[in-house]
Amino acid sequence: MSTTPESPPKTLKDFLLAKADEYGVRDRIRRRKEWLDAVRRLYEQLKTWMREADPEGLLDVVPYEVQRTEHGLGTFDAPALQVCFGPAELSIEPMSSGPSRYLFEVATGCDRSYTGEIAPRFQGRVDISNGLRKYNFLREAARSEVWRTWDGKRLEILDQARFEAILKELLA
Repeated sequence: MSTTPESPPKTLKDFLLAKADEYGVRDRIRRRKEWLDAVRRLYEQLKTWMREADPEGLLDVVPYEVQRTEHGLGTFDAPALQVCFGPAELSIEPMSSGPSRYLFEVATGCDRSYTGEIAPRFQGRVDISNGLRKYNFLREAARSEVWRTWDGKRLEILDQARFEAILKELLA
């Protein structure tokens, strides 16, 4: 029985459509969009809390973008925020959409399933830092709209009171 080799796609469009699933391009685009949307929602919440705490507009909140490269997501531009108050400034930047060894080892955010596999409790990290001190905002894997803060010692829910306390410390 003889087989005939497949003919190559005739156009670039045909090639792209034929290879998109093989290369996982559509899934990568979907996962990247989901991560960036989650970061944008977090930033909208943080900006709302800052506006409520600062009705006079004393804080200068400047959006910017950072370039990130992640395995499985490729290279992309991600939103970031700079917050200035007098001589003090801090940045809020997404670091990773996925779990990391850092989160496994330090935050001990793992659950062991019945198969013995380790499942991450957190799926995504955004850092807030003034250059001297840093906090991690960790996105829960099971409840993607829930973020927690990690200061190297304590894991706490990210709410308005906690965010304001972090801002006061980093802007002091």
